[in-house]
Amino acid sequence: QVAHFISLIQNKNLKVKDAAKEAMIESSAAYKFLKEWKKGGGNTLPGYIPASELKPKQNHFKLTDEHSEFIETYVEEHPTCI
Repeated sequence: QVAHFISLIQNKNLKVKDAAKEAMIESSAAYKFLKEWKKGGGNTLPGYIPASELKPKQNHFKLTDEHSEFIETYVEEHPTCI
C-alpha cells in the first residue's frame, strides 16, 4: 500500500489526501509516509532498513538430551516418518 501511495504521488501527481484514499491509507499515515520518504531523499520506502543494518535474530537453541530421546523414541515408534 505504501509503495502504491508513493507511486501515485510520483506518477499521477495526486494530492496526498487523494493518493491516500486510492491507496487505502489513512490521511495522517500518508503524510507521515510522505515525510519519511522525502527525508530519505525519495529513494527508499518509509520504514525500509537495509539488510546490512539488521541484527540477526537470536533464535538459536541447543537440543537437550530430552529432545534427542523424544526424537529417537518417535522414530522407533513411527519408522515411516523418515
